[in-house]
Amino acid sequence: MPTLAVVTAVLFGLISPGMAEANLLLTEPVHGSFTTASQTVASGRVEMADLSDVVLTVNGMAVTPAADGSFSHPVALDAERIFNPVLVELTASGNIVARRRPVVIVGPSLFETALAPEGLAVRLTDRGLDQLELLVLRAVDLDLAMFLPPGPLFTEEVCLEIPVLPDICIDVEVTINDNPAPRIGSVDIDLDAVPNQLNLQLMLRDLFVSARVEADGVSCTMTVTADSMMANGAIRLEPGAADPAAIDVMQAGNIAITFGNFNTNTDCGGILGDVLAEFIDLLEDNVRDLLQDGLEDFLNAVDAAGNTPLADILEDVLGMLSLEDVLNDAIAETGLQARIPFSRISEDSGGITFAVDTSVGARPESSCTTSQDNPALAAVYDIPQPLPVLGTRTPGGLLFDAGGAVSSTVLNQALRGVTACELLQAEFTDIDIDGTPTPITAGLLGAFLPAFDQLDPAQPLRVVLRPTLAPVVSGTPGPAGELLDLRVSSYLVEVFIPDDPSPLMQLSLDTQAGIDVLLDTATGGLRPRIGDVADLSAILLINPLGVDSSRIDFFIDLLLPQVDDLNDDPEPFEIPSVEGIDFEIVEVSPIGTYLGVFLDFMVQPGAFPFSRSPYVT
Repeated sequence: MPTLAVVTAVLFGLISPGMAEANLLLTEPVHGSFTTASQTVASGRVEMADLSDVVLTVNGMAVTPAADGSFSHPVALDAERIFNPVLVELTASGNIVARRRPVVIVGPSLFETALAPEGLAVRLTDRGLDQLELLVLRAVDLDLAMFLPPGPLFTEEVCLEIPVLPDICIDVEVTINDNPAPRIGSVDIDLDAVPNQLNLQLMLRDLFVSARVEADGVSCTMTVTADSMMANGAIRLEPGAADPAAIDVMQAGNIAITFGNFNTNTDCGGILGDVLAEFIDLLEDNVRDLLQDGLEDFLNAVDAAGNTPLADILEDVLGMLSLEDVLNDAIAETGLQARIPFSRISEDSGGITFAVDTSVGARPESSCTTSQDNPALAAVYDIPQPLPVLGTRTPGGLLFDAGGAVSSTVLNQALRGVTACELLQAEFTDIDIDGTPTPITAGLLGAFLPAFDQLDPAQPLRVVLRPTLAPVVSGTPGPAGELLDLRVSSYLVEVFIPDDPSPLMQLSLDTQAGIDVLLDTATGGLRPRIGDVADLSAILLINPLGVDSSRIDFFIDLLLPQVDDLNDDPEPFEIPSVEGIDFEIVEVSPIGTYLGVFLDFMVQPGAFPFSRSPYVT
């Protein structure tokens, strides 16, 4: 017991000097320790000169210390409760001398820096791929002059067969015009997810080539058009070998070019018109061969990084949507960071699923790293469940472009992180009464807790709220059917005289509440909403003033409404923006022990958020 608290208690006759020398040492269990066993052991030692008048209880069960003061007692554990307090209480001459209340966490655990296997998944449906096609397309502005440059195309001797008379042969020279230059009317791209790959089709429509034909000083013009040129191939997505948080896009085999519906028009007459039939075939073949060979060589060329042009473009687009960058930007202000290497990427007939091993913890450079040594925060409550299957519709039956599913384990990693970063702590010296800030004094608290009347009524007091354990979500719905069930244990409420480290009162709070995640119409983000508290219990651990425990509820009713973080719903979480893309939340739903968030997104007109290679203009 702190020195000032002991002196105060002795002065007011709450304990005798002999009792003040008592000490209760607890060696097991360790506060915040995890176990999957059905029981634990409470063991320790009572240090007191006279043990004859001592009563020791463990969770209300009487335990007789040995002659040397040592004791050991089994304690049954309840896995459904998760937080299992072990209250060890020492009483002498009918007065409570000491209380120790370590909490055992029953269930699987992960080391605080470990990755939760497939704790996060992102689903991109074919609808979403259709949106990404626009970004890919804006990076594919093919210049036909690369493959069919204006200038001489070929010179060929063409002979005209005349019955009875000798053949007439002439040299015909063909030149590709630069005014008008070769062009295509439009380019489209289609990405279609199928099992184990994405089928890719690049469609170049309305080819136009103008050529000048000359022979024996005579010239004319011919045009070659084609309704379409189709480039067909396939690509696969895998986690990057050097950086598993990046996506490696690989072309599966070569892309092949096919043409649709060639047509030729000409104003050639005279002898050139006489040889036109044979010449048309030569011109079409030359144009076809040059474009087909050139495009195929270009599309199948591998750069120094091992990428083909279209694979490189898609890699850039997916890199722009980097899950790691987007998530870390969103949580940077909390002092947290995420490690999210992809464990696998799976294509199927409805889209692509990106499965991610996940860890959320403190940023190395953040100020909250100083609190990482708390042994009660050394591990995370784990809820191992297989990754749910994400299809093309939300659990509510709606179509979506992209969806995410985050496991309860990852949410617990985040809760552990904000606890370590002291974001759940609060401290105040005044409270709001009828809209007026009112200093907290012994006289004010004495109106609710008469034991504080022992102090000078004008004595200023300081109230501190701090967690000793990270809250957890259990992986089940909340008490009233909310999306999440939140459990909190050993949340301490302490009252101090300013500048004195010894608490005049220390309460330990346990509670259970539900959390819903609602759509915020004002911001388009997600707004967590804390439901009614289903269960709230408090126990006095340090009580030198002799506060009547039956009046603690009055103190809690006074105190908790003053704490904004506990009283108000948290600020809405907005989906982090990505340059060139607008997001709209479609639905938030549980999927087993995972929380699902489903989005539609739209590429903004003219968005072109990254530079391209020299192969395209």
